[in-house]
Amino acid sequence: TRVEDWARLDRRFHATISDAAGNGLLSMILATVHNNLNREHLGGLLDNLRARENVRASNADHARIAEAIRRREIDEAAAAMRQHIARLSKVLFGD
Repeated sequence: TRVEDWARLDRRFHATISDAAGNGLLSMILATVHNNLNREHLGGLLDNLRARENVRASNADHARIAEAIRRREIDEAAAAMRQHIARLSKVLFGD
């Protein structure tokens, strides 16, 4: 998948979850974050986020999150999302 396609689908994945949860504040925060995921704001950090190994890891995270949601395992879904956020934080900002 092209990076642009992956980025579009990534945004859609996160927006779908926040919208389904009915969390307007989270949806607004995500829209702001996604609108600012560009080279002007992130510079080289964007390359780290979109590196092939990080895209694969993100896709695996998304699969775990989606599967936990599908099974209605709330605690598991929340834990998977926390792990996803922690991993992305490391990718973007280091330890």
